[in-house]
Amino acid sequence: MCRPLRRIITKNFGSCKRFFLVLASLGIIVYTVRLLFVTDGRQVWDAKSETTNISTPCDVECLPEQYAFYIKTGEKSITTGQGPIICFQGRMYMSPGQNNVNRGLNVVLIDSKSQDVKSINVFDTYIDESSLLRFLKKDAKADDIILLATFDDASTGLKESGRNWLSLFGSSLVTHLGFRENFIMIGHKGLAKGSAIEYYMAKQNKREDTFAIPIEKAGCFSFPMGKLVSMENTVPEVLRGKDMKIGKYFANCGMSEPCPMDTVSVSVFTGEGNVRKPSICVNSHYMMDGDVNDAGRGFNIVILDGETLQPSRLSHMDTYTFDSTDLELLLETLNKNEIFIAVIADDASNKLGQGARDLLNKIGSGHIQNLRFRDVWYFVGQKGIEGFSKHEQLSFAAFDGGWPKPLSSKFCLPKKVPSSQVMIDPEFNRNDARREFCSKYEGYMDFCDPAHVDDYLKAIPVAEKELKGHKIFDVPLIIVPGLNHNAFAHTLQTTLMQPGIKVDNVAVFWDEKIPEYAELTHLFGFRNFSMDSSLTYSEQLMKALRNSKHLFPKAEHIMVLEEDLLLAPDLIPFMAQSLQIVSDDPSLAGAFAWNINGFESSSGNSSLVYRVQEFPGLGFLMKTLVIQHLVDNWEDCCQNRAWVGWQSGTKPLEMLMPDMSRVYKTPFYGAEGHSDLARNLFIKPRSTFLTRQSPGLNLTYLIAGQYEDFLKSQLSISQVIPANILIPCLLQKSPPPDLSPYPSGPLMVIYEQSSPEDYTLLVKLCDCFGLVSLDRKHPKNLHKGLLRFYSQGHDIFLVGNKTVYMNSLVPGRYIITQNLTAAAN
Repeated sequence: MCRPLRRIITKNFGSCKRFFLVLASLGIIVYTVRLLFVTDGRQVWDAKSETTNISTPCDVECLPEQYAFYIKTGEKSITTGQGPIICFQGRMYMSPGQNNVNRGLNVVLIDSKSQDVKSINVFDTYIDESSLLRFLKKDAKADDIILLATFDDASTGLKESGRNWLSLFGSSLVTHLGFRENFIMIGHKGLAKGSAIEYYMAKQNKREDTFAIPIEKAGCFSFPMGKLVSMENTVPEVLRGKDMKIGKYFANCGMSEPCPMDTVSVSVFTGEGNVRKPSICVNSHYMMDGDVNDAGRGFNIVILDGETLQPSRLSHMDTYTFDSTDLELLLETLNKNEIFIAVIADDASNKLGQGARDLLNKIGSGHIQNLRFRDVWYFVGQKGIEGFSKHEQLSFAAFDGGWPKPLSSKFCLPKKVPSSQVMIDPEFNRNDARREFCSKYEGYMDFCDPAHVDDYLKAIPVAEKELKGHKIFDVPLIIVPGLNHNAFAHTLQTTLMQPGIKVDNVAVFWDEKIPEYAELTHLFGFRNFSMDSSLTYSEQLMKALRNSKHLFPKAEHIMVLEEDLLLAPDLIPFMAQSLQIVSDDPSLAGAFAWNINGFESSSGNSSLVYRVQEFPGLGFLMKTLVIQHLVDNWEDCCQNRAWVGWQSGTKPLEMLMPDMSRVYKTPFYGAEGHSDLARNLFIKPRSTFLTRQSPGLNLTYLIAGQYEDFLKSQLSISQVIPANILIPCLLQKSPPPDLSPYPSGPLMVIYEQSSPEDYTLLVKLCDCFGLVSLDRKHPKNLHKGLLRFYSQGHDIFLVGNKTVYMNSLVPGRYIITQNLTAAAN
């Protein structure tokens, strides 16, 4: 047989030596070609190239030990374009014709050993990456190959976690993937970063309505595709059986008595900021704390067997740093009646996905949906529970990220976790709208105090029968804030605290320079309106009064609150009792909430109300007809601050005034606060009624004619304070006279006048008794020349001898004369 073969070789090649040289050369050529196209067991080419010579996209030939592929990304959008194609070993598994492609990442999972397709998936990572993460962590095994192609947009919902996990399948380019850009990849779990077959195509411009041009590749590869890396630390460790360490003994987990049969002692502690670690005690032993089983930031979990109530497994999952799909996988493995105990510390919300929250809700959590940054929470749930667990509590962090109040609890846990069909209210509320405001604006020290920032702002119902349905609640209340925003917040808070207040009847008129006032007002539910800036507060107040007429055209009365006021708890009840008298008496313009002479030394009777010819402003109820008159004559009557004294024309206004104020004026800021009058009014201690229960007021005597009769009767029985008691105070400005020797009842001082308008001595008497008194200005709170106040337990009347009341006095009473001596009348 060799001779015929030799003859054939000699005939065609001349000699056997030449034949072997040709054969060797051919081997070298084949080897060289293979080196040119195969690197690390792979070769890839552009499937658009004419040199590929493939009759169909999947028609790719590779060496026997290699796998063939063809991948093309989608073109344009899911509505106007064509979807991707993925082929493996000559067979098409995903394509538009098969109707199994869509927006996001289109993935085929292959078993590398059997070459069987394990799953075909579309992950809409334009919306969310959680399903992709679950697939990469749970479904894809070490010997599986993934083939991946994008369509439309796959980047918007593909966050850091998803990109990091794709890098554990060998990708290095996925980090670049942007909106509507294209990406293909072939890799497997544990492949070193950068070892996958991958291509990335950026958009040619950044316009949102444009798409990257498609990628189309074919080729061959071997398995494994490159260097492998350890996956040991990518999934949190779940300890079982002997792997669970048992911590120190803690008798009954801190309870004074052992738990009954078929229950187990449990205590939970959420830790304290970043100082103390969280802990879980079960059956008198710590199962998780700082020294046992790695308790720390995020979720600390102990799972109990539903029958034995003994720990079956436990884990610590840091959902601040890592995504929560591992927690989801653990929750999905719970068996019927298994009990899930969790404590979170530091922060667990940063990467806690909605999927995990939903699964926790299914085992009894009612509050996990409310968990935010640095909030702490403990929870005991159970697979198969009905309703909401009774062992759950949530403590909110401060709005500025400050540590929350730690939570701890001890209880005996039965085999069936106690539950309720009604969600158990959390121990701590959370007011997100208020938190957002306080995070946005500075300077609201009290309103944004972390201890109170979660207090909800709700109107208080009326408790008193006589006030229910009262027409005072239909009277509009307008608030005109100034520049002190912290004081404005106090005004709004104390307004809302008025029982029965109707928020729709409260309107805030704010200067356009301070738009944050609109947001603050909205938190309280009050109406708010912007006004053009004004040069003075009085001008701003007049604009608000003018606009209130248009806002409430049918209102017969309006209540007004000026800047920097705190409302007494019974302001509305006081105004309710005053409203009837004001309505019945045509001579009354309204009622004040503030007594200009209401200092601690010159007021203090909560049941006492006067009539005064005064207008000190700040807080008042007034007939709208009078308000219209003031607005129409603003330049003549009211350019000063109201507490300087507005004038309504030749006839002074008649108003009701309480002895004890129902509003408190906070300290003044700015130049106005340094004026003599402002210092005289707002520095001395004032008397404000602070009791919620309003005193019963019999105000019918304040109707015009009846009040005059009342004054005359009071003056007729009043004891006169002798001049010798008053003159030292008048001459030396010594402390007010001691009135304790006088028995209870009204007291009177009669002073000499040269005319009804002569208040020279009255000004000195005001100084003596600590009342408001300034040179060249009338004393405050006069009524037809009479000044009334309350001091040292006495109703006191200062009466001039030229007033209309002198005729009703009994002759022989002492009069203080202009030369500060006493004379008989």
